[in-house]
Amino acid sequence: MDDIAPALLKNIQDTFEDLIKNDEALFRIRKRLESRKATYADAHDYAGRIAKCLQQAYSSHLIGDSLPDGRMYYNIANRVLPHTLTRCGGLVSDYCVQVQESINEAAHIGIKAQTAVINPDRIAGLVDRVSEDDFEKTQWVLKAPVDNFCRSVVDDHVKANADFHYKSGLNPRIIRKTDGHCCKWCSSRAGTYPYKPDMDREVFRRHENCGCTVEYDPGNGSAQRQDVWNKRWKEGKDSRQMMSSSGMKHPLDIQFFAGKERADKFYEGWSEADLDEIIQKFAPNAIVTETEQKINYQNPNSPFIVVVDKSGDYFRIMNTSMPGKKDKSKYVDLNGKNVHNEVVKGKIRGRSREEWKRITHFKIKKKGGN
Repeated sequence: MDDIAPALLKNIQDTFEDLIKNDEALFRIRKRLESRKATYADAHDYAGRIAKCLQQAYSSHLIGDSLPDGRMYYNIANRVLPHTLTRCGGLVSDYCVQVQESINEAAHIGIKAQTAVINPDRIAGLVDRVSEDDFEKTQWVLKAPVDNFCRSVVDDHVKANADFHYKSGLNPRIIRKTDGHCCKWCSSRAGTYPYKPDMDREVFRRHENCGCTVEYDPGNGSAQRQDVWNKRWKEGKDSRQMMSSSGMKHPLDIQFFAGKERADKFYEGWSEADLDEIIQKFAPNAIVTETEQKINYQNPNSPFIVVVDKSGDYFRIMNTSMPGKKDKSKYVDLNGKNVHNEVVKGKIRGRSREEWKRITHFKIKKKGGN
């Protein structure tokens, strides 16, 4: 049997190089680098176009009838995919490095942009999956997963540079916001996260058609922060203060940061609960609404609202059918019960404000990280 791998690899490589050379969208995205205006949003666009070119090159030359027994055996896949995927990853990586140089320059940070290593395990995973069955059943591996692979290179560069900035003495922050039309998973991860090497990495994750934005604030005191998915730098503010038009400092977003301050002060006494389970219990098929400080989950047919505090990384459960005019007095425990009072030795006594808060505020249980 002839060894078809060398010819397949060459044909795919030639087609891929021709496609990326003549892709108008890639040309426009590259031009943004020249103007020093490229962002991580452009890097994601670039990764998507590179992936599309490779997908097209694969589909042009990898056809079930031309493969031995209609399968892309491991020895073929392992000689074709690593070369082509590494080339793709390298192109995306080069673009990301230049984007990061622009970010550092705009934020007046004299630090060299870091290059993330192309993850060989992701490539090995694609090789294994595409070779495990008839090619008609596994060719999907060379479509959406290729796009995910290329975009993951962008995410890895965001993390690598945030990590390096952190170790260099800066205080980078990752700021994740929803677009107001997102899923429960995304909503539960909206908020501001001081970057730390051991932080929950799910804040960086995105799924297909995700409309979230993740902003990268270098944390050097600059007045700007970089939106790693959106198209622009935004005027940022110190986490506690900003300058008024008169030049005087005044508190910034007091309500937003009140949640974090409350959590910092009382967090240890709060119990932990799975947000997804609570939403399913009290607000299945919820409609999600959002303010600058809160994310609310409510089923119109239920009196309960699950309220997530963005900055504090905790949630509460409100029963709107409880008597009283003040919503803040209508929070309940994990069973949906009113816990303003308790029975002690056969007598009803009112709980103190702090006792009541302790059993109506719940830390969001973290999922498994990377």
